[in-house]
Amino acid sequence: MSGNNFHKLMLIYGLNILKERKGVTIYSLSKKSENFYSYKKIVQTIFSHLSYAPLKSFRIHEEVIPPEKDKLLKKIENDGKFTWPILISRKVVEEINTYLEDSHPNSLKEFEKRGIIRENEKGDFHIVLDGTHRTACLWELAEKYGFKKAPVLMFDYLGNRGKEVKLGHWCRLTPWQSLNEKRKSFENLVADGILTKLEDNPYMLQENNKLPLVVRGGELYTFQEYLNSQPKAKEIPLSRDYELSKMYLEVNTGVAEKDTCYVEFEEAKKWVEVPEKVVVLPRKLSKLDVLGVTWQKKVFPRKTTRHIFPFRVFNLPIKFSFLKKEEGTIREDLRTLVEEEDITLHLVYLGKEIYLKEEKGRFYEEHMFKFEKEE
Repeated sequence: MSGNNFHKLMLIYGLNILKERKGVTIYSLSKKSENFYSYKKIVQTIFSHLSYAPLKSFRIHEEVIPPEKDKLLKKIENDGKFTWPILISRKVVEEINTYLEDSHPNSLKEFEKRGIIRENEKGDFHIVLDGTHRTACLWELAEKYGFKKAPVLMFDYLGNRGKEVKLGHWCRLTPWQSLNEKRKSFENLVADGILTKLEDNPYMLQENNKLPLVVRGGELYTFQEYLNSQPKAKEIPLSRDYELSKMYLEVNTGVAEKDTCYVEFEEAKKWVEVPEKVVVLPRKLSKLDVLGVTWQKKVFPRKTTRHIFPFRVFNLPIKFSFLKKEEGTIREDLRTLVEEEDITLHLVYLGKEIYLKEEKGRFYEEHMFKFEKEE
């Protein structure tokens, strides 16, 4: 089911206009019975995406930040369970075949440009679309506990069916003073020929610019290497935009008011006239760019892609013992859980576009569903 159709399904039941933060229970699993209430189609759709996948089949597309991974690893190990499914694509070979079926035959050139060969066993992997650090934690824990699989939400990614997953990208906001303190000043980056001012502002502030833009106080700059390579600047991999941003224009000290923050494009545009902020507007990524990076077993810098899904599910009570088994489904394991612990497990709809305090106040645009236990 596509993202648009899932949203229509939510509209039918009136769930996306929910005002109460307590949520609505749409599914219960108890020792004696399963109760779908009146939301059976929604539950069926969720469980059609929610499954297990082999850990060895995952490939991440963004870098792992060791301190973040270590902190999360400690929490997962202390909890003794894995609660957030990793969001992945279908196997890449399947995705490529679907894409070529849905698209013009010339699309094959797009793959070749990225070094992707259709009939190659290298494509037998899932792209981790969201959950880089959780994946890294499971890889590490697998060596200690013998994990073989992970809970996932699996979505179509390429082609017409892949429209259910939207791809955006993160822009950067860095305090000008922080650059002066931690790295070369903005003025030195210009003097050293790393940044070049674009006179008369020839580029519009839009997501599909041909060059990455760096803005301070309304003045536009770009990285000099793009101008040196004209007219082939557009052939520079989009990953380079984010590498250069990380190298010269980002500060990450752990002090929120001094550090770079990552915002979507429309939010970034609000800061382009403010001299105290240096705004980096990288070129917009495509899903084929993500595929190309993972195919080559490379990664983007942190906070590069911004994937939006039709829904997310969290607080899934998956015990470590479940992840050691090669066989079994999530539905079967949840049934085992309620019988062993003599509980009722509710799947609750929380709403759309919400903040979760337990996730550092993170904002989620998707329809959010949470598993809750009842003794």
